[in-house]
Amino acid sequence: MDEQREANIERAIAELRAVVEQRFDGIDQRLDGIDQRLEAHDRRFEGIDDRFDRMQAAIDKEAQLKAMIESVSGDIRMVAEAHVVLEKRVTAVEHRQR
Repeated sequence: MDEQREANIERAIAELRAVVEQRFDGIDQRLDGIDQRLEAHDRRFEGIDDRFDRMQAAIDKEAQLKAMIESVSGDIRMVAEAHVVLEKRVTAVEHRQR
């Protein structure tokens, strides 16, 4: 009877082990699916990051260009003002010579 009981216990343990292994296999499969979905999200976020970096670079370039244009605009204004002053002086000198 003890041998029969031990055999039943061993069989029950083997059955439980098989059930647990099946459940773990199912969990592994589900986790693999989740991992694949997370990898897809990672790739998508990397694409978004790349687009954001390109947009940021374009914004930075635009800001630099705007600063350069403002600088050149100021330089042109100074040259124009100097030209007006110079023209007035030349006109004054020409009138004195007459």
